[in-house]
Amino acid sequence: MNVHIPSTITHIGDWAFGWASSLQTVHIGTNSQLQHIGSHAFHGSPVRSIFIPHGVLDFAWGYGMNWLEGIYVPENHVAFYSRNGILYNRMADGNFSFRHIPNFVSGNIEIPYGVTTIPREFRNREGIRQVTIPSS
Repeated sequence: MNVHIPSTITHIGDWAFGWASSLQTVHIGTNSQLQHIGSHAFHGSPVRSIFIPHGVLDFAWGYGMNWLEGIYVPENHVAFYSRNGILYNRMADGNFSFRHIPNFVSGNIEIPYGVTTIPREFRNREGIRQVTIPSS
């Protein structure tokens, strides 16, 4: 199943596509009016990647997207930043904090300058071969 979220949708509710076992792709257009993605909106679904458009300032992340390989946002998103498929919060002081590391992120990971805390989410990530941490 593929889902296209029309540009007129502003809110995806909690558990909206929870346990949608055939959900493969979620298309959210770059000109979307979407502002909120609810908690566990895609929990238990096999979605591989998700793109968060500019207008989404509230992503009530819930765990359970076990097949997720990456989360992506536009480069100049005001609330979030992504690199290597990892989602970061963009802080008011210009720094970043980890928001979510998908289970299937793999390869070499370069943490962006401005991250001040390394979370526990790196545990059990067998596909990650190397983590580069910039000196501050």
